[in-house]
Amino acid sequence: MRWMKRRMSISARTRLSLWRDELAACYAPDGIPRTPQGRALKPCISEFNLPRRPFEDLIDGVEMDLAHVRYQTFAQLADYCRRVASAVGLVCVEIFGYARFRGALATRSTSGWRCS
Repeated sequence: MRWMKRRMSISARTRLSLWRDELAACYAPDGIPRTPQGRALKPCISEFNLPRRPFEDLIDGVEMDLAHVRYQTFAQLADYCRRVASAVGLVCVEIFGYARFRGALATRSTSGWRCS
């Protein structure tokens, strides 16, 4: 809990680094998450076989928010959309179940923005 209480006094980039550490603890077999969110997520990872990449992409997308207001190319914008919007959708479909559409979704997710 101490980690959560001091979060307001540290920079956004440092907080993102702490979330990366928390995600690592969630995925490590012997990892112990330090936040309520991490402790709630850890059992869901194995129960729903949640891939780590969308969570990492989401953190990367939030980090992009710190550096960019506008994107110079459509490819940059599409990459941002893949990270922030599609990442959430890709986690959700794992929970909701989509075995029948797995191949089609994997193809769409390479374009990111189409899937969101």
